[in-house]
Parts: sequence; structure tokens; C-alpha cells
Amino acid sequence: MLQGSSMLDFLYQQSDLMVFVIVAAMLILISAIALLVIKHYFMVKGTYEDNAVIANISSIIGVIYGVLAGLSALYLLNNISYSYEVVQKEASSAANVYQLTKFLKEPVQSDIQQQLRHYLEVVINDEWPLMSKRKPINDNDLIANMIDSISRYADKKMIDSATLHDLINDIKSLYNSREERIQLSSTSLSIEIWEVVMIGTFLIIVINFFFRMSYRLHLVALLAEIIMASSVIFLLITLDTPFEGDYIVQPSAYQSLLGYMQKHP
Repeated sequence: MLQGSSMLDFLYQQSDLMVFVIVAAMLILISAIALLVIKHYFMVKGTYEDNAVIANISSIIGVIYGVLAGLSALYLLNNISYSYEVVQKEASSAANVYQLTKFLKEPVQSDIQQQLRHYLEVVINDEWPLMSKRKPINDNDLIANMIDSISRYADKKMIDSATLHDLINDIKSLYNSREERIQLSSTSLSIEIWEVVMIGTFLIIVINFFFRMSYRLHLVALLAEIIMASSVIFLLITLDTPFEGDYIVQPSAYQSLLGYMQKHP
């Protein structure tokens, strides 16, 4: 299990195109050698009439494999969509906090805005690179500091009760969204699901070894199966981690908000 996890970690670190090339090359090389060996040493007594039975078994395996891959891909697509929603929710909460600071007096306004600006910079420059490598993110005190500042100014009667209520609610939403984002950055398909996918990939390729046909035609059919299986694995690896890879959730919402804050202080 550790070896499988290490292999997946290696693939996650490659570009999407390289993942497809590596998986396809490995499967093609192993399958071509195995087919050559089986053709010459283990399938001497096979008959062409057996192809119909083998085709039925192959169809059943293919349907089950397709359903499994489809459900896994659908789950990962939903996970990516939810990650986009969480990121947008966090950015919206930060934007709401910034808009509310316009109703505050100095020095409360500048203090909260400065802390919010620092929070966005940490998310973009520090947390995002860590999430893209699936490394742990240490809890920072940025949100806690904002709450402490608001509480301190509220005790001095420098914030009215309505604005204070809205600020606290938006900061709570900001905190909850950040925690969800961090949790999503470390989630992926479990190793058990990957084991089932690999078993299905193995079966859908190996069953083709038992067909009786010419070696060249057999190799072409096998290559088609390998390319399809490689595409499935490539797709699952590409979609598996929403914050890692070539097509990931970007911090554009935070960057837009930070740019707006710098232009409209």
C-alpha cells in the first residue's frame, strides 16, 4: 500500500501530459511482452471458437470498469466544483468584511483593512503553494487577530452594534470557508479505490490476451484497450486533487479582491 501511494505521489508531481505518457508507456511495454510470451507458450491449445466466450467475459468486465471509472470521475468533478464554491465563498466573505470597514472610523478602519490585506497575501503567496503540493498548512492567527481587534474597538464603543454584528458573521464565514478549503486541499481518492481501479485495469487488459487471432491484429486490439485504460487513469489523476496539477482551482478571486483593495483604499 505504501508503494502504491508513493507511485501515486510521483504521478501527481508530473504534468498531465507526462502522466498519460508514463502510464501508457508502462502498460504498452508490459502488455506487448506478456502477449508475445502467452502467444508462444501458453495458448497453443486455444481455439478460435473460444473468442465468443472470452468476448462476453470481456464485455462484462468492461461495463463494470466503465461504471466504476465514471462514478469516480463524477465524484471528482463534483469535488472540484465544490472547491470552486468554497474559494468563492471565502473571497466573498473577505470582500464583505472590507466593505463593512468603510463604515468604521479611524483607526479601526485602517487596522482591520491592513489585517485583511495581510490575510489575502498569506493565502495567495503562502497557503496556495503549500496546497498545490498537498503539504500541511499551519493554523495562523490572522482571523483571530481581526476578531481581537474588533472586540477591542467594540469595548471602546468605536463600532456600532449593527456593523459589529455583520462583521462578526462575515469573519465567522471567512474562518469556516478557510477551514473547508484547507481540508479539501488534502482530500483525494482513497488508496482502496485506486486499488480497485488498478485491478479493473489489469483485468480489462489481461482478458484480451486470451483471444485467438493473428499477433499483429491482436497487438492492435490490445493497444486500443491500453490507450483507453491509460486515458481513464490519466483522467482520474488529473481530477483527483482540486489544488494540484495543471488544471487546478486558482486564487484569482483573492487576487482580484486584493487588487481592488489596493486601488480603492
